[in-house]
Amino acid sequence: HSHRDVNAVHLYAYGENVLRNSGYCGSGEGIDANFDWTWVNDSAASSNTVTIDDREHDEKFGAGILEGLTAPRFDYAAGASGRALDNGSHVRSLLMLHGEPGLPGYFVLVDEVDADVARAVVNLNLHPDSERYVTRTPDKEYEWSIRHFGDEDVGLTLFLGTKPTSVEVRDGGLCAFDDKEYVGKYLRSTYLTDDSGLKNVVTLAVPHAASLLRPKLTRIALGDRSSG
Repeated sequence: HSHRDVNAVHLYAYGENVLRNSGYCGSGEGIDANFDWTWVNDSAASSNTVTIDDREHDEKFGAGILEGLTAPRFDYAAGASGRALDNGSHVRSLLMLHGEPGLPGYFVLVDEVDADVARAVVNLNLHPDSERYVTRTPDKEYEWSIRHFGDEDVGLTLFLGTKPTSVEVRDGGLCAFDDKEYVGKYLRSTYLTDDSGLKNVVTLAVPHAASLLRPKLTRIALGDRSSG
């Protein structure tokens, strides 16, 4: 079911939806009075998306996949926003680094934004499938506990490789077909483009099962234009 959420991603690991979008409750149906049909169907913030200056997406489709590959150790794809954004462009690269015995795999999001104006506000919305979270390090590392299908919690760490100007954990409605829709907690990180309207943002999504240790993550910054 299509939404106005170009370049949104949905990630699944260890038997759980670790990162998901608002979903679909039925035509015209919302989650509650706060998260209605407009939130589900029209709001870009209800999905794992990027917005520029908090403008909604104009289209339900982008410019498609620019390039991609699969390999024994990692997979990669890059998608373009096309006409969905009327005040700039967005290219999202998704990389999946495969896990190995005793070592969890992880995902990397690289969001390249080219806004039409200088110092534009870039918001990145990411929705784990849970309302249970802890802040490991403010403005850097947040962790959710997820359990809908299995017998043990699955963890998801969202690590902000690029330093944001601000971070909020917000309420966000999540649909379900079995009347189990609920309000989760999602991460909204904010960044500013430079004087040319450019901003590159690196974010890691690191799932981890109960039997695996949560990996240690470190932010690297090389000047204003490079981070990870």
